[in-house]
Amino acid sequence: MQGFKSEMTRPSFAPACKNEDESSTITMNGTFMHKSDTNFYVYT
Repeated sequence: MQGFKSEMTRPSFAPACKNEDESSTITMNGTFMHKSDTNFYVYT
């Protein structure tokens, strides 16, 4: 996981994400993950 970042500002689309971006997923522990290019972001 190169570019792993945490405690980042939650984007406006995160709370209402409905699979609009196939690279965005909701993990089993409830955190929001978004993969962009080589960076992997985790929104808690």
